Amino acid sequence: MFASSLIYRGVHATRTLLGIGRQHNYRTLEVAVVLLLDDTAHHQARQRQLAVLRRHGVNPGLAAAPHITLKLGFKCRDPQAVADYLDELATRFEPLPVTLKDFDCFDEGIAFWDVVPDAALDQLRRTVVADLHTRFGTTPRPLEGNAFRFHVTLAHGLPAAAFRAERDALAREHAEHRFTGQQVALLVRCDHHWIDYKTVTLGRSTRRSAA
Repeated sequence: MFASSLIYRGVHATRTLLGIGRQHNYRTLEVAVVLLLDDTAHHQARQRQLAVLRRHGVNPGLAAAPHITLKLGFKCRDPQAVADYLDELATRFEPLPVTLKDFDCFDEGIAFWDVVPDAALDQLRRTVVADLHTRFGTTPRPLEGNAFRFHVTLAHGLPAAAFRAERDALAREHAEHRFTGQQVALLVRCDHHWIDYKTVTLGRSTRRSAA
């Protein structure tokens, strides 16, 4: 946990230094590949985000729909090419089990709903990272190796006192939810917000065969 926190902190500091958190050149976009939550998990995550909003105001954690990251944000000139790749990915993977359980924080100020480690989910993530490297030359980040930790971000960028308060409050909470992960999305950053550019449903080959 200590090592992964240091890596996350380093990535966050580098992104801030390089200005990655803000989109300036719209010919080159920042995109990310994520697994979407089911309706119940989405609603519960948004409830907690709204509670943080009421206590501490707007924070960058509200900039995208709650999700589980498969590929961290990277620069891309042609999102459609990555969207077409997701169509192919959907034929290679079946829906997979996901368990969200309790809450934790990374030291650099990210509060999150924890995801129980799962081999199928990690295989999907590693495949996406490797494929994007092979096909689009996207260099995997150090964090995207064995140190990667699945999570659903609830808040980040809070003032230090607010973050400590949220960390202490979440440490006393218990929440567990199991669902079948089915939808993978390509998100595109539009300045301060992320939009869902393309969503695919895993297991397309199985449904076509049954039909």
